[in-house]
Amino acid sequence: MPAKTATLAICRLRAVPQRAFLLVAAWLLASVPVAGGATFGGGGGVDWSAGPGDQSTSAASAYAVTSGVRASVALGVLRFDDRFVGPGYGFLGALALQPRDGLILRAWSARHVGEGAFRGWRIKAGPEWVLPRESTLGLFYAHHESSLDGVLQGGSVEIATPVAPRFTARAAGGHLRGGGSVSSSQGTLGVTWAPIARLELSADAGLAHNGAFLSAGPPQGPSGSGGGGLGLPPGLLPGGSSASHVTPSASRFETAPTIGLGIRVALP
Repeated sequence: MPAKTATLAICRLRAVPQRAFLLVAAWLLASVPVAGGATFGGGGGVDWSAGPGDQSTSAASAYAVTSGVRASVALGVLRFDDRFVGPGYGFLGALALQPRDGLILRAWSARHVGEGAFRGWRIKAGPEWVLPRESTLGLFYAHHESSLDGVLQGGSVEIATPVAPRFTARAAGGHLRGGGSVSSSQGTLGVTWAPIARLELSADAGLAHNGAFLSAGPPQGPSGSGGGGLGLPPGLLPGGSSASHVTPSASRFETAPTIGLGIRVALP
């Protein structure tokens, strides 16, 4: 088999999990309303982040969400502009299932397509526990794959707790590892302020070693604890939650500060 044909075949095969996730999300998006009591909503946001190596990313996103009694599904689109890979667009999906009180199973997927040669996708999933005082603790597995970084896998721990009326403090730490000695670690602290209903302002700061992959944005999902529609989490949205830098982490062997800002609006 020619090398070019083999490469295309491998890329298509690797895209199967991400495509399957979005197909399942689309099916659930249409199915959830069948179970009585479902509600519809939507919203959008704008995010900006900066990290190691003078990297910076801005992104705008919009989503639609449907929520049932113990399940929520959201699908969204985004437009990003990254200093290193240039402008591009993406597709987002989020699932949340609540098998019992105090536990939410979450999953997110993002597909990034640059206007140039850049291509990437990410999946993040894991349990989130609702703690006393409406705090949350999440343990998440992450799979990142792109035409620049190759395949990186790892996880993160994310905590959120209300500290005052309309203010929520957040902390997150994670590690990713690829082939050979390629790895990236990051920790962030942040705060979310909801000055009025359905409006959130967020700010995050931290340190990243060998590239940033935790981004601004509340660690929340389409329903349940945290609310807020699509819930773009750290590690998915380019320059924002969720999302995260699309710059190759392996190319930045340094420890440097990171910062992220976000604005999100949810519709009824």
